[in-house]
Amino acid sequence: MRHSMVRTTASVRPLLFALAAASLIVGGTFSAIAAVPATAPAKPAAGASTPESDLLASKGLNKTGPIYLLRSDKEVADQMKAIAQARRKMDEEAKARAGFEQKIKMAKNAYAQYEFERRGHMARLEKAGDPTIQNQIIAKINGCTDNMKEAEKFKEEQEDKLNKIGEEARTKYINLILDTSAAVEKTSKEYETLAADGT
Repeated sequence: MRHSMVRTTASVRPLLFALAAASLIVGGTFSAIAAVPATAPAKPAAGASTPESDLLASKGLNKTGPIYLLRSDKEVADQMKAIAQARRKMDEEAKARAGFEQKIKMAKNAYAQYEFERRGHMARLEKAGDPTIQNQIIAKINGCTDNMKEAEKFKEEQEDKLNKIGEEARTKYINLILDTSAAVEKTSKEYETLAADGT
Protein backbone atom coordinates (compact mmCIF):
# COMPACT_ATOMS: atom_id res chain seq x y z
CA MET A 1 0.00 0.00 0.00
CA ARG A 2 1.41 3.45 -0.87
CA HIS A 3 0.65 6.45 1.30
CA SER A 4 1.39 10.16 0.95
CA MET A 5 1.30 10.98 4.64
CA VAL A 6 4.99 11.98 4.94
CA ARG A 7 7.00 13.43 2.07
CA THR A 8 10.32 15.22 2.09
CA THR A 9 13.36 15.81 -0.11
CA ALA A 10 17.07 15.47 0.48
CA SER A 11 17.54 19.23 0.35
CA VAL A 12 15.02 20.20 3.04
CA ARG A 13 17.00 18.96 6.06
CA PRO A 14 20.43 20.49 5.23
CA LEU A 15 18.71 23.80 4.37
CA LEU A 16 16.87 23.89 7.68
CA PHE A 17 20.10 23.18 9.52
CA ALA A 18 21.89 25.94 7.64
CA LEU A 19 19.16 28.43 8.56
CA ALA A 20 19.28 27.32 12.19
CA ALA A 21 23.06 27.64 12.38
CA ALA A 22 22.87 31.10 10.81
CA SER A 23 20.37 32.27 13.42
CA LEU A 24 22.67 31.02 16.21
CA ILE A 25 25.64 33.00 14.82
CA VAL A 26 23.74 36.29 15.21
CA GLY A 27 22.60 35.32 18.71
CA GLY A 28 19.27 33.73 17.82
CA THR A 29 17.93 30.33 18.72
CA PHE A 30 16.29 27.51 16.81
CA SER A 31 13.59 25.56 18.60
CA ALA A 32 11.32 24.35 15.80
CA ILE A 33 11.45 20.67 14.90
CA ALA A 34 11.78 20.23 11.16
CA ALA A 35 9.14 17.88 9.89
CA VAL A 36 6.67 17.41 7.12
CA PRO A 37 3.02 17.59 8.24
CA ALA A 38 0.91 14.52 7.71
CA THR A 39 -2.84 14.76 7.40
CA ALA A 40 -4.82 11.66 8.27
CA PRO A 41 -7.69 10.83 5.90
CA ALA A 42 -10.03 10.41 8.84
CA LYS A 43 -9.90 11.35 12.49
CA PRO A 44 -9.90 8.12 14.54
CA ALA A 45 -11.08 7.90 18.11
CA ALA A 46 -8.60 8.98 20.75
CA GLY A 47 -6.01 6.28 21.32
CA ALA A 48 -7.25 4.19 18.40
CA SER A 49 -4.81 3.00 15.77
CA THR A 50 -5.37 3.02 12.04
CA PRO A 51 -3.69 1.08 9.25
CA GLU A 52 -1.94 4.28 8.25
CA SER A 53 -0.64 5.07 11.72
CA ASP A 54 0.45 1.47 12.21
CA LEU A 55 2.37 1.58 8.94
CA LEU A 56 4.08 4.85 9.84
CA ALA A 57 4.96 3.53 13.29
CA SER A 58 6.55 0.49 11.67
CA LYS A 59 8.72 2.89 9.67
CA GLY A 60 9.95 4.61 12.83
CA LEU A 61 7.58 7.58 12.63
CA ASN A 62 5.79 8.77 15.76
CA LYS A 63 2.89 11.18 15.83
CA THR A 64 3.59 14.40 17.67
CA GLY A 65 0.54 16.64 17.59
CA PRO A 66 -0.58 16.93 13.95
CA ILE A 67 2.69 15.70 12.46
CA TYR A 68 4.72 12.51 12.25
CA LEU A 69 8.39 12.65 13.25
CA LEU A 70 11.35 10.34 13.35
CA ARG A 71 13.01 9.85 16.70
CA SER A 72 16.10 11.49 15.26
CA ASP A 73 14.09 14.70 14.75
CA LYS A 74 13.88 15.16 18.51
CA GLU A 75 17.58 14.38 18.86
CA VAL A 76 18.39 17.12 16.36
CA ALA A 77 16.09 19.58 18.14
CA ASP A 78 17.73 18.79 21.50
CA GLN A 79 21.17 19.29 19.99
CA MET A 80 20.14 22.64 18.54
CA LYS A 81 19.09 23.77 22.02
CA ALA A 82 22.43 22.58 23.37
CA ILE A 83 24.20 24.59 20.65
CA ALA A 84 22.31 27.73 21.68
CA GLN A 85 23.32 27.24 25.31
CA ALA A 86 26.95 26.56 24.37
CA ARG A 87 26.98 29.67 22.19
CA ARG A 88 25.76 31.84 25.06
CA LYS A 89 28.46 30.39 27.32
CA MET A 90 31.09 30.96 24.67
CA ASP A 91 29.97 34.57 24.19
CA GLU A 92 30.12 35.19 27.95
CA GLU A 93 33.66 33.86 28.11
CA ALA A 94 34.68 35.86 25.05
CA LYS A 95 33.38 39.02 26.71
CA ALA A 96 35.29 38.24 29.91
CA ARG A 97 38.42 37.46 27.91
CA ALA A 98 38.20 40.77 26.07
CA GLY A 99 37.85 42.59 29.39
CA PHE A 100 40.99 41.03 30.84
CA GLU A 101 42.93 41.66 27.64
CA GLN A 102 41.94 45.33 27.76
CA LYS A 103 43.12 45.63 31.37
CA ILE A 104 46.42 43.96 30.50
CA LYS A 105 46.92 46.44 27.68
CA MET A 106 46.21 49.35 30.03
CA ALA A 107 48.72 48.01 32.57
CA LYS A 108 51.40 47.70 29.89
CA ASN A 109 50.75 51.26 28.75
CA ALA A 110 50.90 52.55 32.32
CA TYR A 111 54.18 50.70 32.94
CA ALA A 112 55.69 52.20 29.79
CA GLN A 113 54.58 55.69 30.80
CA TYR A 114 56.05 55.42 34.31
CA GLU A 115 59.26 54.02 32.89
CA PHE A 116 59.52 56.95 30.48
CA GLU A 117 59.00 59.44 33.31
CA ARG A 118 61.54 57.63 35.45
CA ARG A 119 64.19 57.90 32.75
CA GLY A 120 63.47 61.63 32.44
CA HIS A 121 63.88 62.17 36.17
CA MET A 122 67.14 60.24 36.20
CA ALA A 123 68.47 62.42 33.38
CA ARG A 124 67.54 65.52 35.38
CA LEU A 125 69.18 64.09 38.49
CA GLU A 126 72.53 63.83 36.71
CA LYS A 127 72.42 67.55 35.96
CA ALA A 128 71.01 68.72 39.29
CA GLY A 129 73.59 70.27 41.64
CA ASP A 130 71.36 71.45 44.44
CA PRO A 131 70.84 68.77 47.15
CA THR A 132 67.23 69.85 47.71
CA ILE A 133 66.39 69.48 44.03
CA GLN A 134 68.23 66.17 43.96
CA ASN A 135 66.11 64.86 46.83
CA GLN A 136 62.93 66.00 45.08
CA ILE A 137 63.96 64.24 41.88
CA ILE A 138 64.91 61.08 43.77
CA ALA A 139 61.47 61.06 45.40
CA LYS A 140 59.88 61.26 41.95
CA ILE A 141 62.11 58.44 40.70
CA ASN A 142 61.05 56.28 43.64
CA GLY A 143 57.40 57.10 42.97
CA CYS A 144 57.74 56.03 39.35
CA THR A 145 59.48 52.83 40.42
CA ASP A 146 56.65 51.99 42.83
CA ASN A 147 54.05 52.70 40.14
CA MET A 148 55.89 50.46 37.71
CA LYS A 149 55.82 47.63 40.23
CA GLU A 150 52.09 48.13 40.80
CA ALA A 151 51.39 48.15 37.07
CA GLU A 152 53.39 44.94 36.61
CA LYS A 153 51.60 43.26 39.50
CA PHE A 154 48.19 44.26 38.13
CA LYS A 155 49.13 42.97 34.68
CA GLU A 156 50.18 39.60 36.09
CA GLU A 157 46.91 39.31 38.04
CA GLN A 158 44.84 39.95 34.91
CA GLU A 159 46.93 37.49 32.91
CA ASP A 160 46.32 34.84 35.55
CA LYS A 161 42.55 35.42 35.35
CA LEU A 162 42.69 35.36 31.56
CA ASN A 163 44.52 32.04 31.53
CA LYS A 164 41.86 30.48 33.75
CA ILE A 165 39.12 31.07 31.18
CA GLY A 166 40.48 28.46 28.80
CA GLU A 167 38.87 27.30 25.55
CA GLU A 168 36.42 24.67 26.85
CA ALA A 169 33.26 26.55 25.87
CA ARG A 170 34.49 27.26 22.35
CA THR A 171 35.59 23.65 21.88
CA LYS A 172 32.23 22.36 23.13
CA TYR A 173 30.37 24.70 20.78
CA ILE A 174 32.36 23.56 17.75
CA ASN A 175 31.93 19.89 18.64
CA LEU A 176 28.18 20.34 19.02
CA ILE A 177 28.00 21.99 15.60
CA LEU A 178 29.82 19.04 14.04
CA ASP A 179 27.72 16.45 15.90
CA THR A 180 24.47 18.17 14.96
CA SER A 181 25.50 18.41 11.33
CA ALA A 182 26.05 14.65 11.32
CA ALA A 183 22.69 14.08 13.04
CA VAL A 184 20.90 16.24 10.47
CA GLU A 185 22.53 14.31 7.65
CA LYS A 186 21.47 11.03 9.26
CA THR A 187 17.88 12.22 9.63
CA SER A 188 17.83 13.46 6.05
CA LYS A 189 18.93 10.05 4.80
CA GLU A 190 16.23 8.37 6.87
CA TYR A 191 13.61 10.54 5.20
CA GLU A 192 15.13 9.78 1.80
CA THR A 193 14.73 6.09 2.56
CA LEU A 194 11.10 6.61 3.55
CA ALA A 195 10.42 8.59 0.39
CA ALA A 196 12.04 5.93 -1.79
CA ASP A 197 9.93 3.32 -0.02
CA GLY A 198 6.84 5.24 -0.99
CA THR A 199 5.80 6.05 2.58
